[in-house]
Amino acid sequence: MINQKIKENSLVTPFFMFFLIHSSQTGIGILNYQRKLIEGAGHDAWQSILLTGLSMHLVIGMMYSVLKHSEEGDLISINKSLFGKLIGHTLSLFFVGYLALSATTVIRTYIEILQVWVFPMIHTWELTLLMLVVIYYIVSGGFRIVTGISFWGVLIPSFLLLTVVIPLKYAHWNNLLPLFNHDVFELLESAKASTLIYIGFESLFLYYPFVKNADKSARWAHLAILYTTILYLLITIISLVYFSQGQLKHAVWATLVLTKIYQMPFIERFEYIFIFTWCFVILPPICISIWGFTRGIKRIFNIKPKTSLIFVIILIFCISLMINNRIEVDTLGNITSTIGFYIIYIYVTILYIATKIKGRFAK
Repeated sequence: MINQKIKENSLVTPFFMFFLIHSSQTGIGILNYQRKLIEGAGHDAWQSILLTGLSMHLVIGMMYSVLKHSEEGDLISINKSLFGKLIGHTLSLFFVGYLALSATTVIRTYIEILQVWVFPMIHTWELTLLMLVVIYYIVSGGFRIVTGISFWGVLIPSFLLLTVVIPLKYAHWNNLLPLFNHDVFELLESAKASTLIYIGFESLFLYYPFVKNADKSARWAHLAILYTTILYLLITIISLVYFSQGQLKHAVWATLVLTKIYQMPFIERFEYIFIFTWCFVILPPICISIWGFTRGIKRIFNIKPKTSLIFVIILIFCISLMINNRIEVDTLGNITSTIGFYIIYIYVTILYIATKIKGRFAK
């Protein structure tokens, strides 16, 4: 058994794989991805969302195949088995470093939203410290607490999706015409730009052993990818028929702008509710990534998770203070997106091929 060394009270059932995967994909990127998405395929960018979603099913399938060949069910043992201890641990260390970078990106981007839309006079360090204290409390509780946050992070903000549909009464459906007016390369360019909104599920490489009967959780993982794809497809189409392409190119937070249309007699600025409720959405990907970092460090260096948790919290705090403006935040997002793109498409493919080759020689 893969999880035979993990205590029973630390495991979660396969059903929760849906929430772990989906919550890790719907973080901060959903609020501002449209501007970069249309740079390649323009009004046909919704097709790129479908292409990316389909490719994610292939990636998740390869990840499960790789994990089934692992002795201990995680990336650390896979890298060590395929590449040796030195190179394997180096690759694993790079991966957990990427998880820390991913968490930093989500935290700093959300703080920028709070500063631009709600608290323009508050200092970055105050919001960062407040968020990191909450994150420390959650992650220190263990994987099951992180899974619980992922569960509620999917359910609680669900009602917000209804507000995004309201702009359809102002839709200009001719914005989608002419259909299929872009070539494959333009579609692939937009598909690559949409990578940031899909990445995050790579932590599966580390929490797979914590899922009871993990091999039976594949269907829930694929269902989560499908739900994520449908969600992004819906928001993309709504954005394309509500905004002109010229407006989308200058809309930094297009999804937030969509929520401003919704009005209630007793609430003047509904987007404030949207932004604050979105905290429940960004907490799961941050906590999953940070938990993955502490788990990876424990497996590589045998350092206690609470020690590495304090280290990564301080590291994220320092990096967040070094990023001071929109350009730097955008650059951080681009770096994370680029690294994530190569991890899920290149690195996972290499692991898949290597395990298949090793399996054949072992026979």
